[in-house]
Amino acid sequence: MPFIDAYLDPFCFIGLTLYLIKFERKLLLGTNHLSLIEAILYAIFLALISELILPLFSEKLTYDLLDFFAMFAGLSFFLLINFSQLASFEVKRH
Repeated sequence: MPFIDAYLDPFCFIGLTLYLIKFERKLLLGTNHLSLIEAILYAIFLALISELILPLFSEKLTYDLLDFFAMFAGLSFFLLINFSQLASFEVKRH
């Protein structure tokens, strides 16, 4: 199962990091709210750093385009699980 072994790390990376960000907010700010746009921006930032910047500093790290897709899948899974908590817009009914 080399495919799962190669892409499970980037899949889990985004979701786990976003949960850690929510936990940090709970400790520091007293709320663990993370808006949809914040989650997406954090994911893009982490993906760019881990796949484009860090490989420039270490030969042990390599760029892999499929890692971006695995990270996007991890973000999608995180959003699916936390969608009600991540809703950034509320519909007001009169």
